[in-house]
Amino acid sequence: QVRAVLAARGFTAEPPAGSGAVRDRWESLAALVRLAEEFERTRTAAGQGADLAAYVAELDARAAAQHAPAVEGVTLASLHAAKGLEWDAVFLVGLTEGTLPIIYAKTDEQVEEERRLLYVGVTRARKHLTLSWSLSRSPGGRAGRKPSRFLDGLRPGSAAPGARTGA
Repeated sequence: QVRAVLAARGFTAEPPAGSGAVRDRWESLAALVRLAEEFERTRTAAGQGADLAAYVAELDARAAAQHAPAVEGVTLASLHAAKGLEWDAVFLVGLTEGTLPIIYAKTDEQVEEERRLLYVGVTRARKHLTLSWSLSRSPGGRAGRKPSRFLDGLRPGSAAPGARTGA
C-alpha cells in the first residue's frame, strides 16, 4: 500500500540517475518504503495488523516524539537541525577555529551561541561520539588550521582554560 501511494507521487523502485534534489527526494521516499517493510515485519511477528492506517499512526507518533525514522543508513544533519534528536553514534567533523566558532561570531554572545551548538551536537550521541578536525584543508596542504578552542579540555592532551597543572 505504501509503494502504491508513493508511486502516485512519482516514486519508482529504481533510483534516478545522478544526484541532486531529485535523487534526495527518491532517497527519502525509499526510506519510507524500507521503514514500512520493517514495520510490517515487526507487526506481523507480533501478531498485529500492519495496514496503512497503523503505519501512518506510527509515523505520526514518531513525528510527535521528534524522532527521525530509524532505517539503516547515515543521517547528515547540521548542529541546528540535530536539536531534540539522538543517534547511537555521532561524528562531529570540521571542528576548527573559524568553522566552530564560525569566523563571523564576533561578540561574546555570538561565541557562546556557537559553544552551545557544539554542546547540542555532543549531547546527541547515545553511545559513541567522535570529534574531528584537520590541520589542513587538503592532503599535503599547509598545516595552518587549529582545533576549535571549544575542544580545550575535551581532547587528550589539552587543558581547559584556567585549569591548573600539577606542581
